[in-house]
Amino acid sequence: MASMNPATPYQYPRLPEDRDHFRLISITPHNDAQAAGCIYGKMHVTAVDNCGDYDALSYCWSGHTLSSNSSTETQAEPHRVMIETPDGTGILGCISITPSLGMALRYLRLRIPHRPIFIDQICINQEDTEERSKQVALMGQIYGKCASVVGWLGPATKHSRSLMKFASRLSRNAVLSRIFAQSREYGLAVRDALELTGRPVHVADTEMRKDRNQLAKLLYREGSALPLDGVLDIFSRLWFRRMWIIQEACLPGRLTFVCGRYSWDMDDLERMHYLLDCQSHSGADRLSVNGISARDIMSFLDHVLPVRSALRTATRGFTLPQLVTTFNAMSPATAKVAVDTKFRATDPRDCIYGLLGLAGQDTGVVPSYTKSPRDVFTEFAVIAAAEDPDFLLYAQPSRKILQGLPSWVPDWSSDLVLPTSYTAAGAPFFRAGYEEPRRAPFLSIAAGNILAVSGLRVDRIDCVGTAFLDPFIGDPDDALFPAVSDLAGILAFCNEVRSFLEMAARVPNSPTPMSEEALWVLCTGGLGLISSLEASIMGTHVATSNTFWVPPDGISFLGFLFVNMIEACQAKTDENGPRPAAINSQISILLDSLHKHDGRVGFVTPEGYVGLGPREMQPGDEVVVLRGSSAPLVLRPGKQGKGYECVGEAYCHGIMYGEALKGKGEDDWITFWIG
Repeated sequence: MASMNPATPYQYPRLPEDRDHFRLISITPHNDAQAAGCIYGKMHVTAVDNCGDYDALSYCWSGHTLSSNSSTETQAEPHRVMIETPDGTGILGCISITPSLGMALRYLRLRIPHRPIFIDQICINQEDTEERSKQVALMGQIYGKCASVVGWLGPATKHSRSLMKFASRLSRNAVLSRIFAQSREYGLAVRDALELTGRPVHVADTEMRKDRNQLAKLLYREGSALPLDGVLDIFSRLWFRRMWIIQEACLPGRLTFVCGRYSWDMDDLERMHYLLDCQSHSGADRLSVNGISARDIMSFLDHVLPVRSALRTATRGFTLPQLVTTFNAMSPATAKVAVDTKFRATDPRDCIYGLLGLAGQDTGVVPSYTKSPRDVFTEFAVIAAAEDPDFLLYAQPSRKILQGLPSWVPDWSSDLVLPTSYTAAGAPFFRAGYEEPRRAPFLSIAAGNILAVSGLRVDRIDCVGTAFLDPFIGDPDDALFPAVSDLAGILAFCNEVRSFLEMAARVPNSPTPMSEEALWVLCTGGLGLISSLEASIMGTHVATSNTFWVPPDGISFLGFLFVNMIEACQAKTDENGPRPAAINSQISILLDSLHKHDGRVGFVTPEGYVGLGPREMQPGDEVVVLRGSSAPLVLRPGKQGKGYECVGEAYCHGIMYGEALKGKGEDDWITFWIG
């Protein structure tokens, strides 16, 4: 083979500008000694609207695991790809690649010889910022039009092989094949028809009853056979935590995972996830490894599968703000698990750019790597807040790591959590700032990225509490059982909230009268037993609201809380048998409601409002309701009364359902300038 100096960098020709184009590479195997250990390929350019048949590679630039080191991936060869002339007689130059991609191509080159494939590290001129920005805007079409995506997970281990064998067995299971041939809704209905502990479920449909019964047998036979070490091995790999893989997993019709010389399809993972979901729903013992539940380890699928299903069936579309909040913010419960479930991007801007391909065409966002992350986040915040002021609930200043952001702009590269006033599905519990129908906010941006937004001032914070709930730390073998120190913290927190209620009750015409119901609802941030809407073991449904329960009549909240906790402790240490299922349910629901508010403290205002807010609150901060928002914000007045800075989301008892708006006219709304 004629060749030039193999160290000569490949000179990328500029892509045509008349239409949207991108490059593909075809890997060409060579048998001669000169080519041994090297990767060769031919580059060609294609138009998005006439791209033909090709595949795409999905992988991690930095390696497959957190522990990747020089003894594995960094010594992989080659670190360069030789780009051949179209006729294969010469070398046009070489492209340097990361060791992880080098390893992937060494494994894959025999699987994809001569077939066009899109590999971003090779097919995009990474040194050309303008080209990179334009190509990022095309990622949705590139991955959406390809025949299949190959997801490279890294080398195989004995644990990964055991999981793949298990997944292969599930792929041949008749009942799962029959369920998966139906709609997603049918699969959920079969799951919901499984018998719960002590509560048989009647199913009228004959075929569904047959599938339910066979699924129950499958759970009994295979439920405990899941190779948990394999789950931990595979789902702890960096591929499942990479921001870019979300669209790479959701858009293609087929996604094939390759681990070493073994492969499996996304459908196999979906079946395994479904089996775990059914197991959890039926009340079976929780599967865990090293104290971490298998469902938590596989949380990637909880995020991706609904979006993938919706896109494939065209049942719904997604706005960019919806996608950014869904994939960049963790639920409070997920944030506490011992495994990192946050989707990560090396470049902070990709927390937004990496999701563009899943959104509609008119996002208002044009990728540009010439802009700073600060500017990208701020410009996107303006777009998102104009659509929904609840976007400001993600500002969470105490969690920010990116320097120089305005207080009202979320830092998507940090460990943000879902607002406490939202369900895990992303729907608000409350409507503090609007009456039906919901009205769009009035906002604008002034010089210096100052946000001007209309709202109502509720009151000034007079006193801030010191007791707060610690992130849940319990028995690693029993996630429903609180540690002793945690129990003490819960009681201290609830007692301090009670003291604030007593202070408020002494205010003439207080909006927050002292009652056990108010204490119950306040301590859970207005949620109560929200996770059990059908029936409540712990209390009575409040007829005036569909959002919470209060303790049974005549029983104080703290006494009720204390008694149930002590019963749990006694049952935990009872050597005569396992803890009763009823107590399991009570403690689980109660802790879910309480610990959704970890790190929050109580506050009371001069007019007698009581609520919960960030620990960073100070006396003199103000509780405000922005037009169109579902929950209040705590704002801190600037020096000399100039403007405000955002402190964070609040729960304020008595104004969460639009009470602050009653009797207000347009003249009562004021403009808050937030920097």
